[in-house]
Amino acid sequence: MASVIEAEPAGDQEYRWTLNFGPQHPATHTTLRILLQIEGEQVVHATPDIGYLHSGFEKIGEHLNYNQYVTVTDRMNYISPLANNIAWHHAVETLLGINVPKRC
Repeated sequence: MASVIEAEPAGDQEYRWTLNFGPQHPATHTTLRILLQIEGEQVVHATPDIGYLHSGFEKIGEHLNYNQYVTVTDRMNYISPLANNIAWHHAVETLLGINVPKRC
């Protein structure tokens, strides 16, 4: 793995910098790291490295019933937990063939 910042000559006067962006950067919310190659102030190449938030949710779900797993979906994404709850409930309702009235 590269250090945080490295430099190598790219042309006559330009240097190509390699910068590790994340996973602890506030903008990434600990979910990914991006390896950036920069010339001057321009990003010339970006390599994403995802998977930093993997917490084994699938394995936890193997030992819970469908109703108990709702509490796990809250913890999948701390920024918008309700989106995961809605997706989980919609999937369960579809698999069980439950038609929810529009009023709900």
